[in-house]
Formats: sequence, C-alpha cells, structure tokens
Amino acid sequence: MGQLPRFATTGATLYIPFIAVGSLILASALFGIAVPASATVATSKATAPELAAAKTKLLQISDLHGKWTQSPYGKGSTGTGGGGSSGSGPGECDLPEPGVAQNPAFVNSPYFDQKGSDLEVQEEINVFPNSAQALKDLKFGGTVGVQQCFIQVFNQQKKALAKSIGKGVMVGNVTAKSIALPTYGQGTSDIRVSVPIIGAGSTMDLYEDNVVVVQGRFEALIDETNFQAPISSTLAGQIDQVVANKL
Repeated sequence: MGQLPRFATTGATLYIPFIAVGSLILASALFGIAVPASATVATSKATAPELAAAKTKLLQISDLHGKWTQSPYGKGSTGTGGGGSSGSGPGECDLPEPGVAQNPAFVNSPYFDQKGSDLEVQEEINVFPNSAQALKDLKFGGTVGVQQCFIQVFNQQKKALAKSIGKGVMVGNVTAKSIALPTYGQGTSDIRVSVPIIGAGSTMDLYEDNVVVVQGRFEALIDETNFQAPISSTLAGQIDQVVANKL
C-alpha cells in the first residue's frame, strides 16, 4: 500500500543548520512499503488494453493548478506488483487481506514537483478484477493494522533513509495516522506519515499523505509529500477531486 516517493526539493534550498538538503532525493526503490497479505485470490493480471485505459486516467501536469515540473517515474512503471502483496521480506510486513487479488496490474504517473515549494505528487493506479475488490482494498488500507505497517517499515529503514539524506543526519521515530477526507469517487482514505529528520540539534518533518481513491475497479494511490507542513487541504482537495474525476 503505497511507498515513500523519491523526493527532491524544488524551491529555495532547505537547511537543517549546517546540513544542506536542497539536493535531497529519497529513492522509492529503496524505501518501498509492501503489505503482503495471506490472500485467497491469486495475483491479478490485466490485459494490454486495460493497462492502456488505466494510463489515460493518470494525473497529468496539465491537471495541476499553478506551476509544476515533472520527471519520469522510471523504468518498469507498468506491470504487476501494485497494491496487495509481493511476499514478506525487508521493508515489508505481513497482514491478511482475504478475498482481494494481490499484486494487481498497475500504472504510474511521473513525479510532479510544485515550483517554489517542496511539494511533490505522484500517482499509481491499480486495476482490480472488479469494483468489490477495489473497495475491499480501500477499506483494508484504512485499518489500524496498515497504519502500524507504515510505521514499522519506515522505522526499519531509518538508518538507510538517514544515510541517503546526508552525513550527520538522523531520522526520528516515524508516526502515522488516518486523516478524514471528503469522499471522492466511491470511497477515499488517507494515511499521513510524519518522518522527523534531525541534524545539528534541529528537527524538521517530512510529511507524506497516502491518499486512496476508488472508482469502479480502479484504485488510485496518490502520494502527496512535503517538508515542514503537510500539503494544504485546499490543494490536496483539488488534486484528489481531479484524480476521482479521471477514474
């Protein structure tokens, strides 16, 4: 269920005293969060036309208010292995999710960075066999167990995360909580993760909102990441509404 996105500051250089993090990049390949499940439904596969249809629903830079830049998600942005499970291992935790196809086919948007700020947005769309399974996965993603999974996985990765940021940096204890949102599409949930980044006696937080919107068999996972404060509710609402409309 979601993953810590690559994050690059795009506005004025951010500083923890004596530690510049203006070139900060957190690689999603290193800090992915998977929620393996003891499922009764096998891995879901989508046809090429279904994946092509899902691609047309992805967020585009023209959908965003204000000035943004974009960069490629990277090789392997379509295929299988989205929501659900990919097996237990480092950076993963095992939670049962019966009756939902695991590793549904998915497509990914580019990374979108808002000019003059440190906000980054990225979307993944999972294609489930039917709408009932998509809604089940939405409800599953809002459970306390999944919140604890986020906390567990981020905390497991603290040393590697600190190393990726720079020398002398530490990462504090990560927290996660559900955020109440308006209902977009057929259902919406949000888990907000807060990552304290500590250096030279000063702390600032990295916030990641993991928003899920479901419409029919499509489940959009929206990562909204910002330093020092969560994304504004107004801008988040605009983005989440656009995502729901496109689904």
